[in-house]
Amino acid sequence: TVGLVGPAMRVRARDQKTPEGYTGVYRAARSGRIEELQMLLAAGADSTLKDTAGRSPAEIASEKGHAAAVALLPR
Repeated sequence: TVGLVGPAMRVRARDQKTPEGYTGVYRAARSGRIEELQMLLAAGADSTLKDTAGRSPAEIASEKGHAAAVALLPR
């Protein structure tokens, strides 16, 4: 069934939020998972979506001390 998923569905899934407002980009940035973050960004994930507290992926990466993640994200 994976092959049947169209581009629009993949975009929605990529930017889907948890109840806390976390996206895949946000979680990768928060954890400093650079390779995962690069893959999400290359696939067109939205790096500006904020969590329910109003923090962007760049802000949470900075808070957690992940300078390499911060460098990949718009501020």
